[in-house]
Amino acid sequence: MWEKARRYSKTFCLIPLSIAAAIALPSSPLIWIAPLFAMLGDIFLIFKKRTRFFVLGTASFAVSHILFAIQIFLFLIRNNGVAVPWQLFLILGVFLLAMTIGLYPFTKKLAGRPALLGNFYVPLLFVLLGLGIALIVTSKYSIPGVFVSLGYILFIFSDIFLIYTHFKKDIKRKDFYIMVTYLAAEFMIVFGLISFGV
Repeated sequence: MWEKARRYSKTFCLIPLSIAAAIALPSSPLIWIAPLFAMLGDIFLIFKKRTRFFVLGTASFAVSHILFAIQIFLFLIRNNGVAVPWQLFLILGVFLLAMTIGLYPFTKKLAGRPALLGNFYVPLLFVLLGLGIALIVTSKYSIPGVFVSLGYILFIFSDIFLIYTHFKKDIKRKDFYIMVTYLAAEFMIVFGLISFGV
């Protein structure tokens, strides 16, 4: 009973966060749209034992993180006048493609073809962590960057733990630990970006 209530309540925890972000910084809609994609991912992951829904959930979270990444680049350009060279996007694209394909021989035994999406998703989190660090070192507003970076550290822990317990070994109360770290990560990222943009 309690587990079922937790699973369904988790999907709606991001709505107040999204509304607060929209009120605090209406000029930056990506900050409040990104959590809605994460919420959509939560809905799909209610049925994560079905491969199709697990893939859709992971894809929804990937879109959420890409929106956060775009917003970070916009803040870097607007607040610091940092020119983001097109070569950086090329390098990031090549890196993510190389990880997606290069890790497949090692991960296909774990998840089959859906492993390709995971091979893209996990390195994407590390890219976002790098962008959070970039906010710290290239901006006078270092505290918001610290929140974003800590948020992605928690995200990496939460999602790697989810992957491990889903495909490798079940752990007691795993969903509780995943939920707590995930919600804390979302709050820190959104709070950091709002603080940076205000």
